[in-house]
Amino acid sequence: MILSIIEGSSGGLMYRNMQCGCGHRALVKISESANNLRKLYCHCPSSNNKKCGFFKWLTPEKVETRLTSETIERRTNQDVKTRLNIDEMSSRLKHLQANEAATMFKL
Repeated sequence: MILSIIEGSSGGLMYRNMQCGCGHRALVKISESANNLRKLYCHCPSSNNKKCGFFKWLTPEKVETRLTSETIERRTNQDVKTRLNIDEMSSRLKHLQANEAATMFKL
């Protein structure tokens, strides 16, 4: 499994779980040593006599927020559908108002 730590736009960190060499989900911890204070790392969670030796410092990566052409097209299509629905509802409202006015004159 690939390590993925991302520094989100809100300033928080997000990451996907990864597996160590034993196939277990690696544990994520925060370093308390003076040299690496508060730095994230992950390691093998197995007991001492069965550890695979997996250890990795985690480094955040910036996330670029890009709209793909597919996303833009999907949003555009949704906007068009919304506009069509609004136009249809306006047309129905005018028709109902006209019918109501015609009914009032007949009374």
